[in-house]
Amino acid sequence: MSCDAWPAIPAQLLGAQRTPFPVSATHQVRPDLYKLDAVARDDTRDDDRAKPQAIPRAVPRDELASDGVGLLRADHCAPRYLREKLALLDARAHPLVLVAPACDRDASEAALRQAVAMLAGAHPQLLAVSDACEGGVDFALSGIGLRDDTGRTCPVVALRADAAGVCARIASLPPPRRTLAALALSVQEDLVLMAITPEGFVAEAMSVAFASGWDPARKIGRRLFDIHQPVAEGEALRAASDNLARAMVGKGPFVRYVWTISDSDALARPPGHAVAAESVEALWFRCERQVTLPLAAFDRSLFLIRVFVEPLSTIARDEPRRSLIARALESMGDELVRYKGLEQVRALVRRQWGTT
Repeated sequence: MSCDAWPAIPAQLLGAQRTPFPVSATHQVRPDLYKLDAVARDDTRDDDRAKPQAIPRAVPRDELASDGVGLLRADHCAPRYLREKLALLDARAHPLVLVAPACDRDASEAALRQAVAMLAGAHPQLLAVSDACEGGVDFALSGIGLRDDTGRTCPVVALRADAAGVCARIASLPPPRRTLAALALSVQEDLVLMAITPEGFVAEAMSVAFASGWDPARKIGRRLFDIHQPVAEGEALRAASDNLARAMVGKGPFVRYVWTISDSDALARPPGHAVAAESVEALWFRCERQVTLPLAAFDRSLFLIRVFVEPLSTIARDEPRRSLIARALESMGDELVRYKGLEQVRALVRRQWGTT
């Protein structure tokens, strides 16, 4: 069966998309990591004690409470995400999988296998430990079966007819590219494997199809501090690099959110793109839900990035939300606005929504 028919995802696995709304009236670039269960618990409180600052008081309490639980997010948009990832599998300019030249391939493979097992434990409806093979896992969204390499000639198997061509392409890859590709093509999240090395906390392997204004090829093998170097007003984020590394590897899982506004529903946003639109109604709200999965036994952490894109008019469905977005844009320094390409967006919002 042609890859064009892939993925034939069982309908019961796909629900409605719930885009987080982590907008606060005062926008700051912060190293804000919060435990997944703490986000859900704190967002049901009537007071603001211990509540993550990235979650504004004006958001209805059930908006992010359900979003604070779970490592992965799967919804009815999954076919689009997986097909766009598959289009990059053999690409040269923007390949789906990148591995740093200095990568410890055995340790990286073992860490990725551990991450897959942890994800399967948290989301058995999406990733299930295989009954057919010890050490194997079955991916429900993609129809890919990942098997233990030990003594086996077929480490990737198709669980459905539509996945046969995809699995054949993945099987030709060496580990850890094979494991990373199988996982990347089975979840809507982008993936970055970070490793503690003598050079620092580096991006050892990654599958990033939907980057928000950055080039994955320029980040592979680089330290966390260097990855964040271009971020405008990111001094606090860069200063926290060592603490972030320790937390990501040894604690958590944690979640954080990053949002911006775009002029299209594209899942990937090119570097240096200035948002251009004639009206607020033509704009799109873009949010990243970033989750860290600790892999302490391997001195590593898996960073999962789920991108949500929804019309701004749908997200800003009432006056409190419109006011929050307008105030957040006004609170941004000019350097940050230029970095995000939001000069025209801020002008449009000022004209159409005002700032209250």
